[in-house]
Amino acid sequence: MKNQMKNQMKTPMNIVDEKSVRVDLLGGTIDIWPLNIIIPDVITINLATSLKVRVEIEETDFDGIEIDSKDYNSCTKIPSSDLTKENIYIQRKFAALTFIIQLLDYFKLNKNLKITTASSIPAGSGLGGSSALGIALFSSLCKYTNKSKQNKQHDIKIVQDIEANALDMGPTGYQDYYPALYGGILGLKSSPGNIDVEQLYTPELKQYLEENISLIYSGETRYSALNNWEVFKKFFDKDSSANSSVRKQLHQISAHSYEGYQAIKDKDYEKLKDSIIKEGEVRKELCPTIVTKQMSSLLSELKKQSQKSNKEIGIKVCGAGGGGCFLLVHKKNDLPLIMDKIKEFSMKAMEFKIMNPLL
Repeated sequence: MKNQMKNQMKTPMNIVDEKSVRVDLLGGTIDIWPLNIIIPDVITINLATSLKVRVEIEETDFDGIEIDSKDYNSCTKIPSSDLTKENIYIQRKFAALTFIIQLLDYFKLNKNLKITTASSIPAGSGLGGSSALGIALFSSLCKYTNKSKQNKQHDIKIVQDIEANALDMGPTGYQDYYPALYGGILGLKSSPGNIDVEQLYTPELKQYLEENISLIYSGETRYSALNNWEVFKKFFDKDSSANSSVRKQLHQISAHSYEGYQAIKDKDYEKLKDSIIKEGEVRKELCPTIVTKQMSSLLSELKKQSQKSNKEIGIKVCGAGGGGCFLLVHKKNDLPLIMDKIKEFSMKAMEFKIMNPLL
């Protein structure tokens, strides 16, 4: 009798998790399979930020799933009877909620749960927010179902595959998922069958990057999957005139990324900064619309007023696609000028700190 009363009075489970979004410094796009295998010595460098996504799981009495998005100010209730394989995977009836629904389906969950999501970054910012959200939700669902997690890379592969299915826009890169689980500053080295994760974090590197790069939100959203798919197609379309230039540019991105990695190892941080600027310039050649007119005008104004050379100030767009967030790479003492200028262009500085490595 006592045990029955205890079961009846059981407190509903509530799980909350937060994960960092990333800033990609070098080697984006070439983290897409099989580009990462065809291009030799691929290394992608990114970092985990204090900007985070948040997931909360609550038990409910509803015969279905409730998804509350604080960012979009929307709350959707989906009856369990609607959560069929046909609706999820064939008809794809759940639009922007598909990724969350597919993660729940992986755990065979279709009722009595409310999922609340929130983010400290704008939608379409180019900071890998959806991937970090996927990692946060996957980790929370593992805890909720008492499913023992495997190693970090195993979990990343599951979430990446599910997101690729949800996006249905071609292959996806792997870099966005790692900072959420590893923290710090990462060098992701690709080889057949493996991604080797090297933690590059040092207090000195953290301080240098925080003082010499600024993360700016342009106010313009972007959709990276479309841009990546166009680059991917051109890379493999050997009958296309764009094939040779795309291949050349992706090899240049790889070379600048390795150069930046070596600069970190040598503690030559000025050379690292130069590599980031040069990689940003190649990306503009790879996809001319990636740097918007507003970004170009801002950079021109900054160069004019600071009288800096191309090696001392530059733009590196985060993620793929035009708009979203971008890095302004600069000298520490240029920061006051930059903060004034971005206000003139109706842009916003996204203040962040680099997170410490996670165990």
